[in-house]
Amino acid sequence: MTKSQPVLILGCSDKKANVKGCRAFDMYTGGLFQLIKSQLDDPRKHFRILILSAKYGLLNADDYIETYNERMCSKTDILGTSNFLLEHQKNALKVLRDVSRTPTLLFVTLTNDYLSMFEQIIKKQQDSLLSRFSSHYFSENHVGIGELRGRLSKIIKHVTNDKIDNRPIVYRSGISNSSELGYFHAGCDLGCSLAHTNFQKNKNLFLTLLSSTKHNRLFIDNGLITMLGQGKEIEVSWVFKEYKKIISSLPLNQTKNISIVIPDDISSNENAINILTENKKDILWLSERCTVILPIHKSIKIGVHGINMMKALNYAKGICLGIPCLTNISKGLDLALSVSDIDRLLSLKSPNGEKLFNSCHYFGMSDVSSPKKLNPRLLVAKLNGLRGTNIALDCCRTMALFGYTKTGLRKGSQLSNIIGEEHLRSQVVHHETYVNHSYRDEYYDPCGEPFCTQQFYDMITHDEVFAFWDIYNQIMEDQPMLQMNSIFSPGEESEAMELAWQLTSSRTVDHIIYERLKLMNWANFKSVIGGVVELSPSDKRSETIRQLFMDSSMNRAIQLPLMLTA
Repeated sequence: MTKSQPVLILGCSDKKANVKGCRAFDMYTGGLFQLIKSQLDDPRKHFRILILSAKYGLLNADDYIETYNERMCSKTDILGTSNFLLEHQKNALKVLRDVSRTPTLLFVTLTNDYLSMFEQIIKKQQDSLLSRFSSHYFSENHVGIGELRGRLSKIIKHVTNDKIDNRPIVYRSGISNSSELGYFHAGCDLGCSLAHTNFQKNKNLFLTLLSSTKHNRLFIDNGLITMLGQGKEIEVSWVFKEYKKIISSLPLNQTKNISIVIPDDISSNENAINILTENKKDILWLSERCTVILPIHKSIKIGVHGINMMKALNYAKGICLGIPCLTNISKGLDLALSVSDIDRLLSLKSPNGEKLFNSCHYFGMSDVSSPKKLNPRLLVAKLNGLRGTNIALDCCRTMALFGYTKTGLRKGSQLSNIIGEEHLRSQVVHHETYVNHSYRDEYYDPCGEPFCTQQFYDMITHDEVFAFWDIYNQIMEDQPMLQMNSIFSPGEESEAMELAWQLTSSRTVDHIIYERLKLMNWANFKSVIGGVVELSPSDKRSETIRQLFMDSSMNRAIQLPLMLTA
């Protein structure tokens, strides 16, 4: 489906044109309408504009309306809200469904009372309705009309200038064993945690990951979440010693490819700031040599907390905003920042007026995360001027690739089985015993029965003859003149057997059957060849990961192939 114009929802304004009636978009002359008309010659060329009116409900910009003097009821006015919904909700939902028939972006820039009413309008259908849009952005928790105007400006700039948009960095993270180096062989950017691999634990793997920075990016987490899950506390001083050792061991051209996560405290904003203050010297030293990611966790006043965190680091430039996205209700963890909080943090400025953060990293997100969760987060970063490699994601994908679901094997396990079988098949079909086995050997070897075809011909019996014909037609799939199109009914087994013997007595037919069954039954040769070696589980997993992620130029997973070639 092709994308349509982005949908922009504005609220009506007290200021109106001095006319009795006109198009809705021309009727309103308030601050947001003045802004969009001043920045765009024809806003309707860039947006499908809807207007939430206190009198008319949700309007299309071209709807003809007459002037009026009516304000939206307060969000605390229960009766007024109920009456508005009763009169306008049904049509508003219809309008929203109409404008979302093809995937597009939804931008909602409404003052607080209007935003509250809009949220009430879509409340019962919110998930299904918003899923019709490719992504959405609601201007929430803005302070005054000035901030709302600023956000509308960002939306206009994003829509009009978003011509080239490189994909974000996607770290294939959580690497904890050698089989996961398949991500490296696929050309992916990598991620690991000090909780799983460091200079003392899994050292060889760790050194390999550090070596990968000659050509790839490497994300190193401090292991806080893993340790929390194990009921342990993170040793802050050890983490910084490990980070300094890592950076000191590599040349600058490699350290620039490394991103590290500052240790913090998810339960105490105050202690998180103390960690920064106590380790400021090390953090600033690291920030000159690699990318330093500063996690900022939930706070009642997220903007104030973000300022205080950066103040503790003297508003150092180049610090990357770390955005928690993990929600694991079963383990009692809900660290995910709301899109509104992310918007607030990315809008922060230092005392000299410069943006505090020019890059961000989403923890626990990947390119296959739920679009409902991922897309609004990517969109809010782009609205705040971040593009391409200024946005990064990391998430462990391995667990989601292997094992079982309710419907069967996961994609990685399916491919792993294929790879393991293909490894064996390749050895067999290139062995001289297999290569030299001929039609003559098959039928005229005085020492044995037909090696490839015996099982097939043994099916010409009263009980299995119908199954024989099914396989026969598969064998002759590219030989339509030799296929058997007659349909036998129960009770006609004898006729089916007679025809089977007649047709297969033809040397031409018999030869085709032999060639196809030799390919299909290659495994029969394993017992006579000997020395056929299976891939180890680790090697199979590594090769599986490599093949699934080998589209390294896009750093995205490819579809499972239907067939692997030798």
